[in-house]
Amino acid sequence: FLVKKEGGVYPMELKFTDPRDPLEKIRMVRERKFLGDTFFNYKGKEIPSIYFSSNEKREFTHLEKGDFDNTIYATEIYTKGLGLVVREYEIGGENVKYVLHDIYDMQKLEKMASEFWDEEVDLIPGN
Repeated sequence: FLVKKEGGVYPMELKFTDPRDPLEKIRMVRERKFLGDTFFNYKGKEIPSIYFSSNEKREFTHLEKGDFDNTIYATEIYTKGLGLVVREYEIGGENVKYVLHDIYDMQKLEKMASEFWDEEVDLIPGN
């Protein structure tokens, strides 16, 4: 959990094939720029955090259906010991903001998902 005070840009690139459709190739390029230090209040405790802007380009290439690109500009807060706790961006003219509310172990998360979808759901294939 360390960012140089002079900031900089932190690039990341992922390439993969859609497991449900081997004809579709996906490339995601994300560049984060350090904006500064902040704090995040989690359950009444102020935790040291860092604040980023993020540019994320998603490229979908399908051999039969064609290509599609999408770029998202976001702000993110990462908190020491918790990771990503806030992500805010605009999509389709609407502001979307995700904020960490709670942390669950996998058993609790699977139970909540099953109740939500009203059926048993295997969230990890092969289990």
